[in-house]
Amino acid sequence: MASQEITDQEPHEIIEDIPVIKAVECPQCKNIVPTSMFCISCEYPLHTIEEISETDDESEKGANKSVNVLEVMLKGNESDKSTEDEDYSEDAAGKAQRPELDKSIPELNRELVTCVSLKLWSIDQLLEEKIDESQFNQLFEGYNARHQQLLDRRTEMLKHTRDIDTYEQLLKKAKISLDELEMRKSLGDLIMGEYEVKGPTFRWDIQHYQDKVSARKMEITYLKDLTNTISLDMLSEMKETTERLLHTLDNLEIVEYVSSETISSLRRSLEEIITIFKPE
Repeated sequence: MASQEITDQEPHEIIEDIPVIKAVECPQCKNIVPTSMFCISCEYPLHTIEEISETDDESEKGANKSVNVLEVMLKGNESDKSTEDEDYSEDAAGKAQRPELDKSIPELNRELVTCVSLKLWSIDQLLEEKIDESQFNQLFEGYNARHQQLLDRRTEMLKHTRDIDTYEQLLKKAKISLDELEMRKSLGDLIMGEYEVKGPTFRWDIQHYQDKVSARKMEITYLKDLTNTISLDMLSEMKETTERLLHTLDNLEIVEYVSSETISSLRRSLEEIITIFKPE
């Protein structure tokens, strides 16, 4: 009877002894990997999110949970299959891709170009006497208001890029830290495991800050130079139109159909437009 009880319990003991590990979704490569100091796929420092993951509600986050080893392996295989057809700019070691430009920046530039084109068109219509001054003022007031809003938005976006100095300093610091670590390693001045822990962290920091600096430089270039948004032919045509209209205003004698106040306003607007096409 006793031997029968032991036989009945054996299957339950085997099931209970199946290894259970903790797994986490890496925030960088999105793979399900075992919880450790660093991601085994891309070396992302998982320890930096460990405390947050432990305090999060598992029912809401689900990012840090206990799973069967077989479950982790299956999920890993599915993840590998889903990414086979994707196009990566770097190798499969988890290196960061080239930063993408914020879509709102080229959209802003296109709006600026559209607004400037409408202003030039309305000025040309006035000087060609195709519309009268009251009609022109009604149109131009709306274009001016829109133009100012766009310039204000561009100024705010440029302010956002000022943190490039901070990222450049952090990048330098990370590079120095890694260089020092490599030197200490060559001199045998590291304790056991120190290089394995600190090395991936410094490399991840370097890549992270390099991406930030590259992204900011790209944003600044696009915000300060409209030639990155429109064709050179279109840019040249708009500049020529602006200069022609300025020349026309400079050579205008007193005209009855346009007040001197309006002419002065037009000259200021055209001079402002000229500066837009000059990269800062």
